[in-house]
Amino acid sequence: MTPPHTQCRTTQFSYDHSVLKRTRMNILIVCNDDMTLELLEPSLVAGGHQLTVCPDAREALSILKSASFRMLISDWRPTGMDGVKLCRQVRKAHLPCALYLMLLTPWIEEREFIEGLSAGADDILAKPIQPAELRLRVHHAERMLRLEDELSAARCSCDESETRLGNVFDTARDAMLIIDGVGDRIVDANPAACDMFERSRSELLSMRASDLHCHHNETLRALLYNNLSVGTGVTEEIHFRTKSGGIFPAEVSASIVDLDGTLCTLSLIRDISERRHSELQLVEHTKALEQGNLELRQSQLLLEKKNQRLSNLFKMAQIFVDNVSHEFRTPLTVIKEYADLLAEGAMGSICREQQRFLGVIADRADDLNTMVDDMLDSSKLDSGMLGIVRKSHRISDIIDHVHPVLERKAHHKGVKLVVDIDDSLPDVYVDDEKVGRILINLAGNAIKFAGDPGRVQIWARAAPGGSEVIVGVTDNGPGIALGHQREIFERFKQLEGQGRGSCKGFGLGLSIARELAELNLGELTLESQPGLGTTLKFTLPANDPAEVLSRYLARLEHLNRRSPIPPIMMLTAGVQESAPSLLADEVDAFLNHVLQGNDLAFRLQTRGWLIFAPLEELEWSGYLAKLERAWQDTNRNRLREALPAIDFEIVKSWPVESKQEMVRSLLDELETRRGLNQRSLEFV
Repeated sequence: MTPPHTQCRTTQFSYDHSVLKRTRMNILIVCNDDMTLELLEPSLVAGGHQLTVCPDAREALSILKSASFRMLISDWRPTGMDGVKLCRQVRKAHLPCALYLMLLTPWIEEREFIEGLSAGADDILAKPIQPAELRLRVHHAERMLRLEDELSAARCSCDESETRLGNVFDTARDAMLIIDGVGDRIVDANPAACDMFERSRSELLSMRASDLHCHHNETLRALLYNNLSVGTGVTEEIHFRTKSGGIFPAEVSASIVDLDGTLCTLSLIRDISERRHSELQLVEHTKALEQGNLELRQSQLLLEKKNQRLSNLFKMAQIFVDNVSHEFRTPLTVIKEYADLLAEGAMGSICREQQRFLGVIADRADDLNTMVDDMLDSSKLDSGMLGIVRKSHRISDIIDHVHPVLERKAHHKGVKLVVDIDDSLPDVYVDDEKVGRILINLAGNAIKFAGDPGRVQIWARAAPGGSEVIVGVTDNGPGIALGHQREIFERFKQLEGQGRGSCKGFGLGLSIARELAELNLGELTLESQPGLGTTLKFTLPANDPAEVLSRYLARLEHLNRRSPIPPIMMLTAGVQESAPSLLADEVDAFLNHVLQGNDLAFRLQTRGWLIFAPLEELEWSGYLAKLERAWQDTNRNRLREALPAIDFEIVKSWPVESKQEMVRSLLDELETRRGLNQRSLEFV
């Protein structure tokens, strides 16, 4: 006979894949009989269970407390204590999880069954053990344990839900009441309800819900209990009364709930006093806004009429200025030419006094011509139609061109005119006619207000780094106080006093000069102190492609600082190589005439141009069509040979922020065309 087991052991055999699909259990067998174990172990291991065999019941108790077993199979009389006592001890112990107890008995008597079940056994199996019956009993144990686990999980979930609901109920910001559906009694109230009704919880639990209503009615209760089922609800507005007598409107959301078999009403009550007050205010504000909108619309219509009238007046004023300016120009030209002819002796010799008189006539004709030019430029600047022809020029040539006119003005006023130009100044990329106008306006103004004896100096200096040339006009006149220095750049603004009363004009000269300087990618500034004279100076970009393009982009950003800037389009324009040079020069004049101040044109070579323009992609075709129409109109009105066809090609477009990339592309294009090098825009 095989000796009995004396120590615990764990048994686990190999089993097929189908066994893996069944739930495995850790089973503790308390038995010291080898024959019984030989019957138990094969069947249990074949079922996929892990077995631990312990012959001693006392040791088995210790093992149960330290490990998670789901089933205990004990012989009726193992070593240490009998199976019935072991069952009682196990049921008293606090085990990690539910445990199924099975006792093995050698007797089939009612007394043993009753004794074992009373001790806490779940099942009693009589010996000798039949494998089929054992498997059924263990399978039943598995089902029971699974149900026990599910029940335990459901119980835990229910407890957690109750805890959460309790927390929600207690911490909710809205008042919540649970009301008995039959007697209208308040069953429970949360702290928010106590605060709302100014009553303690015990007070509320002794009241009916109808005691809280301002006007007793059964509307809500009838709706709930006559038409609704558990889980559904309604929302009504009801007025409630507080303990102190205050009445407030509330929105009540009520639903039927089953509370331990009793139908109750769960009412969520929200004070809507502030909402109602806000709604009333909103209605009043809406009425006020509607009235305001009506008045605004009436004012808008009136303003539109006034704007239309002002627009018409502005157009009429522009037409008037243009017509009057052109009507002035012809007789002024005739007067000046006849005065010059008389001064030159065309009608015979004249005395010195006559010479002086004729000089005054010519001088005043020049003044009037300047005023006419200012009025025309002012009109074109307002309409955005003032074109600009930027090319490479020497600043000394521009000053030399206007010097005779200024010298004659200075001579008649008894003012000494001095010109001081630094040697080796870089060429500038400007519209020479516009820069000449700036000089005439600034120097003419300085000659007017020069001191006694008067002295006016026109000077030009290269800025550090050579990126620009600074041109200035300095006089020894009365100067301008700091508080008036902004005013003199306003249109039609003239300062009184300080010896200025006798010098009249339209007040356009300095305003036009500043705008022309900006149009030439420069800046006009003023330096003056009362009694110390005045200096007006402006900057002009050097003849450097990168510098010119950078200043052009900076000007666009300044002009559009309150609105987004369109992308910058770069396109090339060219005429056939067979076109005569003179006609190519006329094309150059044509392009500079039709391009606007916000465009930038470089002449790459005799028959090629590079143009930059701020345009959205959708505007490209319209822009090219405009150039085409202008070309056709020009040829239609030409008496001489027609202008050659111009080929346009869009190269690329960038956002204005991509300054460096644009400059690189410009320099690459210039290098490719070989029309000029990277530091010069001179014609080939």
